Amino acid sequence: MDLLLPIEKHNKPTECPIAFKKVAVNAPNTHWQMDITYITLFPKIVFVLGIIDTYTLEIMGYKAGFSITGHDVVKTVLKSMVTRNIQGNLTIRTDNGPQFKSKEFHDFCKRQGILHERIPVRSPERNPNIERFFRTLKEELSC
Repeated sequence: MDLLLPIEKHNKPTECPIAFKKVAVNAPNTHWQMDITYITLFPKIVFVLGIIDTYTLEIMGYKAGFSITGHDVVKTVLKSMVTRNIQGNLTIRTDNGPQFKSKEFHDFCKRQGILHERIPVRSPERNPNIERFFRTLKEELSC
């Protein structure tokens, strides 16, 4: 079942550094973590893209919808950057979801001077801040 696979699923995966270690983050808006989760709102499933600043733990941007594509990721990151007047010197850490491996997102990062790191497969502990946010969000919604 390919619920999260967008149109980009036929694009060749892009290469980027794998994040194997913790990064010392000394300032806001230099290192973001990003991920996609889903929330069941019976009878529908809603996907949520979230971006969190690793330094401040502030949610930098989000998008919710019945699907999330690579294009949605690009638009959400760009909006977050413009809102905060960020130009370059940004690292974004993600998992290996197809939206983050899409050519559109790869090309966007390259144009914007963003370093995109991907965590190893099956290692959500390498993206702890956004994972914790999603856990809290789901706990709050289930009350």
